[in-house]
This record gives sequence, C-alpha cells and structure tokens, in this order.
Amino acid sequence: MALTSWLGSSATVQALADSTGMPLLPASIDTVLWTVILFYATYNHLAELASRLVLGSKRWDGFSPATRKEWRMRTTNLLKGFIIGVYATYLVVSGAGGRAGRTELLDRMFRRDMAVERLGGFSVGFYLWHLGVLLQNFANEGVGNVAHHILVSTCMMSIYRPFLAHHLPCFLAFEVTNIPHNVYRMSKVLGHSYMAHLNSASWIVLFFLFRIVYGTYASFAISRDFVKLWQLQSVSGLPKTRTFSASQAAMVEDQTLMVRPIPYWVIVWCLICTVVLATLNFSWFYKISRSTGVRLWKGKLATT
Repeated sequence: MALTSWLGSSATVQALADSTGMPLLPASIDTVLWTVILFYATYNHLAELASRLVLGSKRWDGFSPATRKEWRMRTTNLLKGFIIGVYATYLVVSGAGGRAGRTELLDRMFRRDMAVERLGGFSVGFYLWHLGVLLQNFANEGVGNVAHHILVSTCMMSIYRPFLAHHLPCFLAFEVTNIPHNVYRMSKVLGHSYMAHLNSASWIVLFFLFRIVYGTYASFAISRDFVKLWQLQSVSGLPKTRTFSASQAAMVEDQTLMVRPIPYWVIVWCLICTVVLATLNFSWFYKISRSTGVRLWKGKLATT
C-alpha cells in the first residue's frame, strides 16, 4: 500500500500536486529534497573530506582552486552515476516491478511504478541541485546547459502524473557511462596514465553499448509508443479510469493503472526530445571516439 511521505502529507504540497496534475508527487517529494541535500553536501563538504582522507591533505592542498572545484564536481558526478545509473540499469535488466510483462501500451504509459518514482526522485533532486550550480556560474555555463536541466527535470516529473514510468529507466541507465568518464578525468589529474587509458577505453565501450546500441533501441521503442498513443487518442480516445487527487493517490497501490489524457503537444514534444537525444548520442560518440583516436595517435608518434 502506498503511503505519502511526511512532507508530501502537507496540505500545501498536495494542493500543488492537484493543481499541476501530478497526484503521485507527494509520495516522492521527500526523496527529491534529501537528494538535493545529499548532492549539495557532497559537492560543498563531503567530496573534499573524502579526498583528504584518500589522497592526503598535502596533495589536496597542492591542487589549484580550479582543480579542487573540478575534483569536487567529478566526485559528485561519480556519486550520481552510481546512484542513478546503476539503479536504472538494475530496473531495466532485472525487469523489476513486472516491467517485462508490460506488453500493452496503456501498461507502459500509465502503470504506476514506485521503483521508478524513487529513481525519478533521485534524478530530479540531482538536476535541481545541479541547476542551482549552473545558475551560479551562468556566465560560463550558458543558456544551453540551463535549458537542458530545466527540460530534463520537467520531463522526469511526468512520472508523477503518471506518464512514461516504464520508459524513464531506459534513458537514465545512460548515467552509467559517467562512472568511467569521471574516473578517467580524475586519473588524469593524479597523473595515473594507466588508469586514465583503462577508463577512457571503458567509457567508450559503455557509451557505445548503453547510448548507441541500447539507446537507439530504447528511442525507437518509446517513439513507437508515442505514435500509438497519438493514434489511440485520435481514433477511440483513452479508456477512463478513476481520477485520483493527491490525498487519494497516497493510498493507491504499486502497479495501479492510472490513465489520463495526454495533450498532443506533450506527445509531440516528447517525441522530438527522444529523437534529439538519440542524435546527440551519435554526435557525442563521434567526438569522443575522434578525440581519443587523435590522443592515442599523438602518443604513438611521441614514442617513435
């Protein structure tokens, strides 16, 4: 039986959930809040504390302010990769919550999934925290990064409508690729060339497997569902299920079907974002492979 969190039980949060059409938000708002606090504490305090314990205070003090800042962000991103990427991959691979049995369109689009709601809470919390960091450095980060985080956060919060709960882990599994990427960058700072090369290769392999091979499949699957949903709404409409308020949704069990009409512009927007993300993955993979190839070639020339 689903239970509302301590913060989600407040009348203000439930009124916000009802006004935004996200009755499942109160159950996960605690996760969002604690995740924001976790990443804030990691970036501002815990990353330095852990680094001093592992590397030694003398080495940490020898880093420039810019290197310390980058190291703290790499540590925080590494934590994100383990929490979000590994958990999302587990949900996809294990088929937890009956994911493998969702053969019907409505099951994939509107079936409540508490495991994914927790995953969404972690993800929304991270992106909200990171959005705050980007806004503090807006002159260097630019409009693109800020817009990306706003769009990603709002898209992930659609699972509290509920909508797209089945497909969200497929894309958050991409975060696994950030683990070797950040270890590679940190190894370069420490001057560990072997670890840097090993994690650089792992990064490329995982990027190809998760973002190109599996990412293309996931993009095709979700795009097909968007088209089917458009056709279903256009021809016969969606079958009606009970509409829950936020207070009523606190008692809704996992795997409950909660069908709600989706505006056509939302379907189109989600479809565009899916195609753009798939395109970006190919573009990033080309740039990563090219830069790695150039680096290895220059290293080979330097030894001859």
